[in-house]
Amino acid sequence: MTVSARSALPEVDGALSADLVTVVGNLVDNAFDAVGAGASPAWVEVEVTAEGGDVLVTVRDSGPGIEPALAREVFAQGYTTKAEHHGLGLALIHLVCTRRGGAVSVDGSTFTARLPRSTAPAVAR
Repeated sequence: MTVSARSALPEVDGALSADLVTVVGNLVDNAFDAVGAGASPAWVEVEVTAEGGDVLVTVRDSGPGIEPALAREVFAQGYTTKAEHHGLGLALIHLVCTRRGGAVSVDGSTFTARLPRSTAPAVAR
């Protein structure tokens, strides 16, 4: 398997750093699972960059990808295609991204997470 990683990210604060570990770790883990049983050559690409006031995490792999009809469903807690997993990884990524005011999406075998470098102040309810 070939793994490539690129990062052009300036220093970030501790909270964003912890969120990035969660997002990147879960996306890479899922990518490794996706290419593990697939055809050769297997590859995973990871890119972390700054874009405006956001950090953009993109993980692509040579796995089969996600059907367009499931592009939103895969982020729901409990959704899984793996026999011995609980469907928490992508749900956790979605939670981390949206809690910061960002988002996560999938297009085939490309996952993109956008995390604002600073979080918006909470609005009183």
